[in-house]
Amino acid sequence: EFMCDHLTMRAKDTMNLVQQGGKLSRETWGLLKDLDDATSRQLDAIELNG
Repeated sequence: EFMCDHLTMRAKDTMNLVQQGGKLSRETWGLLKDLDDATSRQLDAIELNG
């Protein structure tokens, strides 16, 4: 569970940092969003099974 929380925070931190920088390719933003969505789904599944 800690690992998922850690991954989620890293994804969100990265997205926040990137938004502040303002320069990001559409492809890179899509990959970050996919990562964030995947970790969110994984956390939801863990909470349901927990």
